Amino acid sequence: MYKKLFILSFICMALASCEREFEIRDLDGGPKFYIESVFRNDQDMVDILVMPTRYIAEEPVEVSVPEGMTLKVKVDGEEVEVKKLEGMTDDDSYAKFRWSVEGGFQPGSEIEVSAEADGYPDATATVTIPEPFNDFTCKVEKVGADESLLHIDYKDDPESDDYFAVTVIRNVRCVRFDGTVDTEASYPIINFRSSDDFGDYPYTHINLPGENWPEFFNLVFWNDSRATDAQGMQRFSIYISEMHSEEAREYTEPTLGGSGEVIGTIYCRDYVTVYRLAPETYRYLNGLWNEDYNDLAHLGMAPPTFAYTNITGGIGAFVPMTSSEPQKIEWYNTGSDSI
Repeated sequence: MYKKLFILSFICMALASCEREFEIRDLDGGPKFYIESVFRNDQDMVDILVMPTRYIAEEPVEVSVPEGMTLKVKVDGEEVEVKKLEGMTDDDSYAKFRWSVEGGFQPGSEIEVSAEADGYPDATATVTIPEPFNDFTCKVEKVGADESLLHIDYKDDPESDDYFAVTVIRNVRCVRFDGTVDTEASYPIINFRSSDDFGDYPYTHINLPGENWPEFFNLVFWNDSRATDAQGMQRFSIYISEMHSEEAREYTEPTLGGSGEVIGTIYCRDYVTVYRLAPETYRYLNGLWNEDYNDLAHLGMAPPTFAYTNITGGIGAFVPMTSSEPQKIEWYNTGSDSI
């Protein structure tokens, strides 16, 4: 589909061109706060980015924290301590705009954030931590030499609109016989492949920015507006990389001539974590996805994507999600393909 649209667009551009000047009107030239935090309920510390914005028609100037600015966070009506993030590197241009609060929020808790400063409208957002979602099962179906499908099955509640996300992480540890861990690494194994050369992906996904999410946390997200079977069950499927070796194998001392003596064991584990998203979280992530993959808008041939915000008096997003208990994929020694 995208391929046909691109070919048609290029033909139109080759035959005609146009230019139209317009004046930007009806935009508020006053400053506002931008607040951004996509966070999980189980984080030890939650990072919050708060920075001022400037009017689009103004000359570019260095942005700084407004004098006397206050940032408040309340959990179920009780104010909690907000700390300025310390030890940020100089190459982080947003370091001076980062704050943090202690995490560990309980499902059902109401979290309120507010930023205030002279000359700025108060910027506030209030969200509720979603309930955990552990009532799902997973099954692995081999579809190729290097790839499998991970099926996530769950019972849909027709009385509510539900929103989910998933990560699949591979953890590898090299452990010596005396218990010493030489190396440990984690990385995603979801295949974010496109169905054609123009990026028509089979599912929506995003790599979340900020201190709340290490870079390997690529999320695939969806909602429950899909087909439901006679038993009220829904299935969501994603492609994942195949496990190529045993779950536990010999760890040998590397040498210039190849492998040396056996000094321990290499353990490889794959884990599935499903998240329940707040409605505000899904809308924000979906807006980011639409912005990233609105190819025609990038070429100037379609309207730009509208950004979602739940910040009253400002812009940005303060949105939570709740983690499930990670489930381990049993690739070996189980007699079945189930998790």
